Amino acid sequence: MVSIFNKITQDLMPANWMNQSDFSHHPSLTRYLEDWLYETALLTDRLKQSAKNFQLEVLKEAYGQHSPLLSDLPITKNNYIREIMMLSDNEPCILGQTTFPEDTLKHNTWAKKLGSRSLGEALANLPNVSRSAFSFSFGVSNDPTLRKNNVIGLLENKSMDLWVRRSSFLIESRPLWVVEIFLPKIFELK
Repeated sequence: MVSIFNKITQDLMPANWMNQSDFSHHPSLTRYLEDWLYETALLTDRLKQSAKNFQLEVLKEAYGQHSPLLSDLPITKNNYIREIMMLSDNEPCILGQTTFPEDTLKHNTWAKKLGSRSLGEALANLPNVSRSAFSFSFGVSNDPTLRKNNVIGLLENKSMDLWVRRSSFLIESRPLWVVEIFLPKIFELK
């Protein structure tokens, strides 16, 4: 199965990752964008509050290749990948990819049973979980995959700005990585 997430992220390479302090000087970054990108609470909860109809759609759950947006990190090749799309009123808002190394998955078998439950909700109930600081990047995509898979809804055939953040979690010292792509619809929500 071809990864929609990885196909889209090819346009965003090479990513220029920045910490929050450096990223806050990005010329296109508004306070409203910062609100979403810097959110440390569960994005799922915030979307549920902002949308009349929230959905979490699982796009892929399988062993495979992690996002090119993680290629600068020391990640093993055999990983369990979970890709999701969060929608507000049937319009995609966030694409997410979680990369579970085999050892992390072996000690956290619940990860293969999340279904339509968000990763954040599952992690919130676990002891000994810590999250790294966010890294941020920005890119422009005109990948037809976005339109073909209705990821950007009814937008015209033009390139679009994509805001990206990534972080890692440690569950009892075992890592996993999360990359989130914020789609234009997210910035219409409160």
